[in-house]
Amino acid sequence: MINKITLIGNVGKDAELKQTQSSKFARFTLATSSNYKNNAGEWVKETEWHNIKVWGLTAERAIERCRKGKLVFVEGKLVSYEHEGRRLWEVKADVFRVLTKDQAQTMHPSSEPIAPDQTVEPSNPWSYPIPNKEPWR
Repeated sequence: MINKITLIGNVGKDAELKQTQSSKFARFTLATSSNYKNNAGEWVKETEWHNIKVWGLTAERAIERCRKGKLVFVEGKLVSYEHEGRRLWEVKADVFRVLTKDQAQTMHPSSEPIAPDQTVEPSNPWSYPIPNKEPWR
């Protein structure tokens, strides 16, 4: 079974450091966007907000680098838990990387909505940056 999530989006507010009894984590929100055409034929931009947690030593790096508005690549798993009778969801990040505008442009060349009559090649998932890992040879 697989539980893996990959997100690229903008940090909603600076990462905050939190402490549990046994460890520490950084918490921040990430906004991702998608574009679609509604029934009236108008392009609509929809934003989804994600709660991200980075644990352990990586949390300190997140505090330094994950600032409001920064474009960030996050890879991890989706986890849920109960809090005050409600089911909540968050992403437990294993990997994160703050991206430059050039890297973002390489991964997603246009932030403009794509018209249905345009031919679009699917993006290459292997082009995403994977920090701290050797490239395939």
